[in-house]
Amino acid sequence: MPAAAVVTAALTWLTVMNGMLAVFNMLPGAPLDGGRVLRAALWRHYGDRRRAEVAAARAGQFVGAGIIGLGAAERLLMAPITEAFVANIHTFIAARGLDLLSFGKGEDKDAIAHKYLAAFPGKEGVLFVGRAQEKAWAFRTQKRRNPATGKEYLWLTRATLQVNYFYFYCLDADFGPFFIKFCSYFPYNAK
Repeated sequence: MPAAAVVTAALTWLTVMNGMLAVFNMLPGAPLDGGRVLRAALWRHYGDRRRAEVAAARAGQFVGAGIIGLGAAERLLMAPITEAFVANIHTFIAARGLDLLSFGKGEDKDAIAHKYLAAFPGKEGVLFVGRAQEKAWAFRTQKRRNPATGKEYLWLTRATLQVNYFYFYCLDADFGPFFIKFCSYFPYNAK
């Protein structure tokens, strides 16, 4: 696969992910931006800021409950997609006879890339693929307790996880050497 196709695929993926993030951010529930838009619309409609804030907060609770439900569904539905995504990476590597290297903590990835670059016979293509465990941001649910009522409730928080990243080290005739990094955890971010 030419390096230009790899770059096109990565940019397409990044565009889709950013679009999904924009849609998520506009969900009509506080504290998301969509919740702020909802609050402003309700404030204008009711003429009462407090009533609008309460309604937007309530909508945020419904959105949060929906996200928690989706989180449970994600566990069931995304596991096969994640396994297929990683399997496709391994198929790509095997079909092209590429080396898959496991990077250790603090290992100099650039030095390894330079060795592969010096031995690469073509003008463009994928040199090798590396895999490393790194931190990634993810959403998790957390139990919290209401101090006034003592009732427990679930809260959505952002947390870091250790996940596999795949580094595709490539060479392009026009741009030179570069790498694209894919996260193996949903939503499969690329950099």
